[in-house]
Amino acid sequence: MNDVKGSLQDLTTVTQALVSEVKEMRSDTSVFLGSFAQHDLQAREILNEVKKPTPTRSRAKKPVEVDVDVNS
Repeated sequence: MNDVKGSLQDLTTVTQALVSEVKEMRSDTSVFLGSFAQHDLQAREILNEVKKPTPTRSRAKKPVEVDVDVNS
């Protein structure tokens, strides 16, 4: 019976350690996902800036030369 009790205590200790590890991993994952979402938002903002059409400069039109015959 003492062997079973010792095994159950060991199992409990290992299970508690695993629970702590899972909690820590969930916390780390939450932090990672937060920074990943921020990075994704930043990337979308940059993409939107790059995709914006560039404004075209209006060109000054050349004056049209008209031949006027002053002798007529």
